[in-house]
Formats: sequence, structure tokens, C-alpha cells
Amino acid sequence: MGTCSALNCNNRSDGKPLSDGTKVRMFRFPADPVRRKKWLINMRRRHFAPRKYSALCQVHFEITQFELRRADGKKKLKLNAVPTIFDHTGSSTYTAEKPRIRSSSKQLKTDLRDPDYVKIKRRLSRRKTARKQKKESMEVETPIVKLEPVPDDGALPISDASKNNLNVQTLELVEILDTGIHKQSSICENCELLKNENISLTNDSEVLKKENETLNTENGKLKNEVSVLQKQLMFLDLALKEYLNEEQQKLFHVIAKTVEYEWEDD
Repeated sequence: MGTCSALNCNNRSDGKPLSDGTKVRMFRFPADPVRRKKWLINMRRRHFAPRKYSALCQVHFEITQFELRRADGKKKLKLNAVPTIFDHTGSSTYTAEKPRIRSSSKQLKTDLRDPDYVKIKRRLSRRKTARKQKKESMEVETPIVKLEPVPDDGALPISDASKNNLNVQTLELVEILDTGIHKQSSICENCELLKNENISLTNDSEVLKKENETLNTENGKLKNEVSVLQKQLMFLDLALKEYLNEEQQKLFHVIAKTVEYEWEDD
């Protein structure tokens, strides 16, 4: 519906939402002449004649002027709602006169003497002056740079102080480069030492792997020999049980553990 028709109010239906985040709702002037006149009297806008799409926003109505607990959740005015909340700064009492049409020089002179028109003109003039002062304060003077003449050979002139500064900066850069080169060379030497150590450790690891394989082979051989000896002992034990009684077997075991004894043929 456009802008609100009330004085000192810039709310729009498609503009900035309210503080609670809801969209501003606009309400057209009532068709009933009695209610319409009440609205105009409370607005206090001189020589204002509402048109077809003129409206007031919801800010100018008290909460009691809206219907409560609607099913669709929208705000709707009561049938006898009247706006009562206005900012009447710079306003005058409402009169039911028709708006003036500036169609002649005489009418224009009359409007220029209107207090409301004078106030608005003064306000616009003050704003224009403030914007001009702000623009002038933001302007920065461009410094004037004096350029020295270029010699005929095309080389730019360099002062002695600039030469000294260039020499000092060059020496500092050379020192920094030398320090970086020395650090890089020392890092490379350390890298070579680490590579050699890695190679020697790799060789030692290969040798240890081969020794481990040899020990595993010998360990397998020894296990085989132990297994053979265990079998021979079992065979001898069975043979002793066949040819000796229990007392002779006990005596044989005792003597074999303590004294080296050789059996006779008998």
C-alpha cells in the first residue's frame, strides 16, 4: 500500500520490519465518513484528503483496537477502531477544507506563507547546509610534489644520503645472504652424515639378519639331535626294564647319577 500517511512516520509495507521482526501492516481509511473524520482529526494533518489507497500503519493503533485470538494469526482492526498514537510535532489542527492546488502565482504565494511549508523549507535548508559542511570537512588537500628536472642522459638524480642508505641496505642484504648460505651448507653436511649413518646401519642390519638365519639353522639341527637322543633313551629304558628287575633298575639310576660305572659282561 506504500507509505504511511501520518506525519513524522516513514513506515512502509515493503520496508524495514518492526523491532519484533514482524512486517508492517497498513490499514486503509474507512469508507464510513464518521469514522474517517475521527481518523483525520486524530492525525492533525492540515489540508489532508485521503485517496483510495491512503492508509495508516499498525503503529498508530493501540492493542485494544485489534481483534484478539484470530485463527489465521493476522492483525485485523475492529469495526470501530480509531488511531490514537501519533507524533504531532509540527502539526496543526485538522480542518475539513479541500487541499489547495497550486495552479496560479497567487495561490503559490499563499502556500509560501504557510507555516508548515516554511518549517519544511527551513528543515531542508539546514539538512543541505549540513551535508555541504560534511562534504567540505571530508575533502583532503592534495599535497603538491615538486619534481626535479631530469638530466639529459636520462638518469635520475640520486642524493648522497640516498646513496649511503642504498649502500647500507646492500651490505645488510649481503650479510643476510652469506648467513643463509652458511646455514644451508651446514645443513647439507649434516644431511650427508645422516645418510652415511643410515647406510652403515642398513649394512649392520643385513649382517645381523644373516647371523640370525644361521643361528636358527643351528638351533633346528640341535633340536633334531635332542629328539634323536630322547628316542634312544626311551629305547634303552625299555631294554633295561626287560633285562633288570625293579631293584636293579633303581640301583642303576642311582649309580648312573653319582659315579661313573662300567657294567661287566656278566
